[in-house]
Amino acid sequence: PDPKAALAEMLRADARTPVDIVKGRPVRAMLIQTGADDHVLVLTLHHIACDGWSYNVMFPELAADYTASLAGQHADLPKAPSFVDFAHQLAAMKAKPETLAYWKDQYQTLPSLPELPTDHPRPARRGYKGDTVSAFMDAEALVNLRKTGARMGCTLFATLFGGLALTLGKLSDANDLVLGVPFGSRGSDKFRKLVGHCVNFLPIRANVDTALPVKTYLSAIGSTVLDAFEHEQTTYGTLLDQLNVPRDVNRLPLTEVMFNLRREDAGVQIDGLDCALSPNPKAAVNFDLFFNVIESRRGLRIDVDYNSEIFTAETIKRWIGHLQNVLAEMGRDSDQPLREISLMTAEDLTGLVNANKATARDYDTTRSVLEHIEMRRQETPR
Repeated sequence: PDPKAALAEMLRADARTPVDIVKGRPVRAMLIQTGADDHVLVLTLHHIACDGWSYNVMFPELAADYTASLAGQHADLPKAPSFVDFAHQLAAMKAKPETLAYWKDQYQTLPSLPELPTDHPRPARRGYKGDTVSAFMDAEALVNLRKTGARMGCTLFATLFGGLALTLGKLSDANDLVLGVPFGSRGSDKFRKLVGHCVNFLPIRANVDTALPVKTYLSAIGSTVLDAFEHEQTTYGTLLDQLNVPRDVNRLPLTEVMFNLRREDAGVQIDGLDCALSPNPKAAVNFDLFFNVIESRRGLRIDVDYNSEIFTAETIKRWIGHLQNVLAEMGRDSDQPLREISLMTAEDLTGLVNANKATARDYDTTRSVLEHIEMRRQETPR
C-alpha cells in the first residue's frame, strides 16, 4: 500500500474518533512508521486542554525530553504554571466600564447573520461535522499583500480581515458582517508557559460599504481592528449577555465565521532528526467557517475548517479562490470602489460563460423538431 495514502486514512480515522474527556484523558498519541527511517508522531488533544499557543510550549519540551532520554537523563524543565491559579486570575478580572461601553456602542443595533449560499439545507438543530480545505499563496503574493496594507496604513492582519469580510459580503449580499478573532488571554508572563485552553475571541464588526474606495475601506478596517484589540479585556460570553443577543438552536449568536492569522511555528529542533510540523485534518468544527492563515517565508497557507453538513469541499475551495482574487484586486487599484471588485478572475468568468454555452447534444437529424417534441411528450406525458 501507498504509505502516504495509508497515513492520510489513519489521520482521518483518528480525527473521527471522539476524545472522551469524562472517562479518559484529553490527549492521545500514536507513532506511525511510514518508511525505514521515517516516523510520524500524531498528537490529538481536546481543545479544552490545549490551544495553539500551548504547542509552542509542548514541542520544545518534548524535544528536550527526547534528547535527554537518549543520554539516559531527564530534561531540566521549569515547573509548569498552575491552571488553577490562571483560572482564579481570570475569575478575579472584571471588564472595565469603558470596555463594556465600547462594545455596547459597537452593537447599538445587532446585525443579522449573513446568509451565505449553502450546498445543503441547514438542519433544524445545528450539527458539528466538519472537514478542512487548504490552499497556498506564494511569497510574491504575500509581499504584494504587505505592500497593499502598508499603503493604507494597515497591518497584514487587517488587510486579510478586510479582504475576507468583503468576500463574504459579496457572497451573501451583506454589508454588515461580524468576524470572530481569537486571541490569547494568558495575561502575564507568569502564565506564558501554561498549557491549556486560554483563548477568547473578539466579535469584530466590519462595515462593507461597496461605494467606498479600497483605500478608505481598508483604512477604516485597520482602525476598527486596532480599537477592538485595545478593548479585549472581556469575554465573548460576557458580551453576548450584555448585548442581549438572541439565540437559535441551529445558528450561532452574532457570528459564525472565525478568522485568525499566525506565524508558522518555529518547529521542533532535535539533534540528528529532520522534523516538520503539520496540522491534522478536522472532523468536527465549532463554527461554520474558520479561516486560519499561517504566515511563513514561503507565503501564506490558508486552512479553512468548515461545517460539512451545509458546505462541500468544492464550495470552500472556490471561495478561497474568490478571497485570493479579491485581495489581488484590492492591491491592483486602491482607488476603485469595492463594488467593482469581482470575486472571479477574468479567466474564471470566461470559463463559466463558455461552460454554460456548451449545450450541444447529439440527436436524430432525420426527424423534425415537431417529431422530437411529440416523442418527448410521449416519454413524459405529465
